[in-house]
Amino acid sequence: MSLLLLLIGPSVLIALGLLLVQNIPVTFVLFYGWLFLAPLVDSVIIRRRSVRDTLRDFGFIYRKRNLFAGYLVGALFFLVVSAAMYLYHPYFFDREHLQDLLRRWEFTSAFTGWLIFILIAVNPLLEETYWRGFMMRRLQGVLPMGARVIVTSFFYALYHLGPLVPMMLWPANVLLTVPVFGAGVIWAVMRHRSDSLWGSVASHAISDMAIIGVYLLYIV
Repeated sequence: MSLLLLLIGPSVLIALGLLLVQNIPVTFVLFYGWLFLAPLVDSVIIRRRSVRDTLRDFGFIYRKRNLFAGYLVGALFFLVVSAAMYLYHPYFFDREHLQDLLRRWEFTSAFTGWLIFILIAVNPLLEETYWRGFMMRRLQGVLPMGARVIVTSFFYALYHLGPLVPMMLWPANVLLTVPVFGAGVIWAVMRHRSDSLWGSVASHAISDMAIIGVYLLYIV
């Protein structure tokens, strides 16, 4: 599969699901389906790597210090996001507009349980596997390490514009991609230094708990 397709594929599917179909459940199926299938197709079917070798290439190796660092970084991100939203959430979004938008996107409080499961279990694992595992490995030999970190973090942050632009107030809807990019850089460096993906997954999961808190406290 071409590198350009692999880099922009998630952004295209987010835009298709939210802006064209305007349906969050459909967007989840398209987006997470791509994150799950694209690495397997490219690595196992096209490049004929075994599943075991593929998982090792992606960083599914246990490193105690890496996992501990992931917990610490995740806790820091959780505190920063929670504090920022507690203090400044009126500057980030309008609650009534956001509730109306979510209804138009076919997302109601009935999906809250699924949202919690997806953000804690599915999203961190698939996003970290795709960007910090698969794409970091896929760009090896094409770009130097620093460039790989920047490129994967940029395209990781890029598709967050899909939900942020219509959901958040200007200029927060654009500026919030900056900390997303920064988190991507940190998780990529963690994965590179330890050769393990688990710390990044743990950190991402804890960070996503703050998003769940924002949804439960300020939106529903």
